[in-house]
Amino acid sequence: MTLSELIAKVTQIRPSEFDKDDLTNWLNELEFTVYDQVIGHSIPEPMKPPDVEPAIVNPGEDNYIPPAEVVPVELEEYRPYVYAEDAEKTLLIPDQFASVYHDWLYAKIDFANGEIDRYNMETIMFESDYQRFAAWYRRTHKPKEVRHDTSLHEYSPLN
Repeated sequence: MTLSELIAKVTQIRPSEFDKDDLTNWLNELEFTVYDQVIGHSIPEPMKPPDVEPAIVNPGEDNYIPPAEVVPVELEEYRPYVYAEDAEKTLLIPDQFASVYHDWLYAKIDFANGEIDRYNMETIMFESDYQRFAAWYRRTHKPKEVRHDTSLHEYSPLN
């Protein structure tokens, strides 16, 4: 889902006096949290090689084309969105968890409007959807390796 698709959907369902820049700023809060707490703790998925077989399978010949290698993707540093520049950028959370974005923005709108009952309901829904996304992401992505200075902990039973 792109930034413009999300904001169009939210403003269609929950019209308000808040413009695209206000909604984008609120979205930046969530995107940074997702990046910092969930995505930043795992190794990015490697790019998949194209499903193309080499034209020649004899490595000794001059026109041998080796199979494509898997190249790891470097996770870029988080940069907040600016609606005018980033309207067509794809958001961090996949489409199957789009309700996380909707609930977050609805809650922000409700809080700003002083609709506390609706805000409370939206935050409960947001928290549930966010935890479901985070659990899925952690199950499907390898965590970063933690390196220690020593091989044994000082309170290890092996000491």
